[in-house]
Amino acid sequence: MEGMFLYTAMNNIFHNQFSLGFLAPEDIALAIQDVIQRENLTFGPAARQLALSVYVTQLIIQQRVEFVPAVLYLTTNPDEIGRLAFTTIYTVPSPKQSKFSVFKLTTIPFQHKSRPVQLHSMPAYFGCNEESNLTIEWYKDDLALCNFDIMTNCRDTPPIHRVPSNICRHQILSNQTLTGCNTEKVPPAPHFVKHLNGPSWAVSKTPNTTCVIVPSLTIPDISQQVWVDSKNVQIPPVAAINVPNESTIVCAGFNLLSRPSFTPLSGVVILHNSTFTATDAEVIDLHQHLNDNLTWPKPPFTTSEIDDILQFITQISPPLNPLFLRNPLYTTSMLMFLFALLLIIATTIILYCICKRHKHPNMREVKIQLPTISDSLQK
Repeated sequence: MEGMFLYTAMNNIFHNQFSLGFLAPEDIALAIQDVIQRENLTFGPAARQLALSVYVTQLIIQQRVEFVPAVLYLTTNPDEIGRLAFTTIYTVPSPKQSKFSVFKLTTIPFQHKSRPVQLHSMPAYFGCNEESNLTIEWYKDDLALCNFDIMTNCRDTPPIHRVPSNICRHQILSNQTLTGCNTEKVPPAPHFVKHLNGPSWAVSKTPNTTCVIVPSLTIPDISQQVWVDSKNVQIPPVAAINVPNESTIVCAGFNLLSRPSFTPLSGVVILHNSTFTATDAEVIDLHQHLNDNLTWPKPPFTTSEIDDILQFITQISPPLNPLFLRNPLYTTSMLMFLFALLLIIATTIILYCICKRHKHPNMREVKIQLPTISDSLQK
């Protein structure tokens, strides 16, 4: 049995899944107490919801397994060939470290030109430091080594920015005109439902919908006849909904349950006009904010619309170009042919001149001596 636990722990470590499973149960408790005492760890409300073993495991940043041969240490067992050495490295946040408030960003589809779209290239989580204005962002590819459930913990921290790296997110939080936001098309569906936290939900539908709030009852006796009062509630096309305690909102195609919240906060906090407003209203109309011309002039081109435009352009047959532009290889061949033709003509002329010169050699020089006056007197 111990060998099975050891094999499982080694397999997890080799797959970068840190664990304390290589220790015996009694040794795990001793190791946890040793870490807590050495680092003088204190636990906040969020950490108290975790088991100590889970809390310490989240502090691990590196583990490795090494084989140490018996020739490197003293042993009294002649059959022992070596031992396995487990090395665990963990980090503890410094109390003086800057604290970041971390928020989860949820994109909600909404209708645009009769089809659902949502914001594109938005971070999954966003952290900010109010004192230094430093920001940090986590995208989907960064979430593999992070845990945001109860206590935020990441083994690989993304870069910390002084200047906003995501323009759309910055414009939303600073109440600016959303000129840097792009949208993408999502597959059509009759409704979109996303759970925010505890009793809070986000719902997006095409028309206004009438739902019913029904109390959640536990009936001990099946034969007992019980009836309850229900209340109708109007849900706009895009809305944030707070389900009352011990109640269920029943709609056509989906139900919204009231779940317990793991944070002391309840309800939804609305950021509008640079002010935060906490509300526990049952229905919060978000559709009116999407139609606000002051902050949302018009949804820009979606990525799918750009793809459609590019596809349409590529399907149009290109205009006929001149021959020398349409076929560069043909142009090069013509130039080479003309150059060769001129070379042949020049060579032919030179050879013709040489041959003609050999057929008509130069005549000998003839000297004609005219008589002089002295020659005439002598005669």
